[in-house]
Amino acid sequence: NHIGTNPAGTAALANSTGVLGDDAGGARIGGANVGERNVISGNSTGMRFTGTAGNNQILYNYIGVDSSGSVALGNSTFGVHFTGTAINNVFDGNTIAFNGGAGLFINEGPANVAQLGNSILMNSIYENGGLGIDYGFAGVTANDSPDDDRIQNFPVLASAQNIGEGLRVQGSLNSTANTAFQIRFFVSPTCNSNNPAGFGEGQLQIGLIETISTNVDGQLNFNQIVGPERTIGHSVTAIARNLSNNDTSEFSQCVQVSVPDPAPAYVAALGTSFAPPVPPLKQP
Repeated sequence: NHIGTNPAGTAALANSTGVLGDDAGGARIGGANVGERNVISGNSTGMRFTGTAGNNQILYNYIGVDSSGSVALGNSTFGVHFTGTAINNVFDGNTIAFNGGAGLFINEGPANVAQLGNSILMNSIYENGGLGIDYGFAGVTANDSPDDDRIQNFPVLASAQNIGEGLRVQGSLNSTANTAFQIRFFVSPTCNSNNPAGFGEGQLQIGLIETISTNVDGQLNFNQIVGPERTIGHSVTAIARNLSNNDTSEFSQCVQVSVPDPAPAYVAALGTSFAPPVPPLKQP
């Protein structure tokens, strides 16, 4: 389906709202097969859910891009907007990009009473006018301690370094004590220029930690090779998902891909690295 575009999915024929769900429950919008994907672009709002929206699956849609999946055809406000309560919804495989506001905006009021158990998985979210993922009132929802308000804390990244063996990301998460989490890592050519605090989006998922648990103080640290080396200067972000209730965080602040100091000898030029002539030294 092409919603808000011409039949080819290449130009806007705008609606006020592309897809509207009122108290929508148990719906599947999109799917893993190409024929199930929707192009929801060129509207005022791409998808809008009012009332209580629960147990919906939003899968593999193009929201804010044309039918190629890469050319900008943004919705003028939000890509996906929940104005009421959002419970146990799943977002996976979607491209949400070039929208005028947040890519995924859940609730216009206090998010802790309106968003519960929403799984945000391997989506491509980038170049939106607001945050990639935004809960509650517009803007970053700060981490809190203890993290007991059902607005999942986001990871704090310390570095993302090319070390020959791959891209090593170091960071931490402070959240619910003695709880298992999944951490997903993303890379984008730039950080979110629309957020001066440097909170990013995630164009390409580059790796994940399937399961890692907090200690009795709610703290966990990670030092993980998440995939192959990436272009120096590109931005890395992460999101965290609580595996006991599926609450998923907003994106972390960006860190730029760099190399250790001193840089390995085989890094020939900024942004370009070549396979070393001998296996790289293991990092401590």
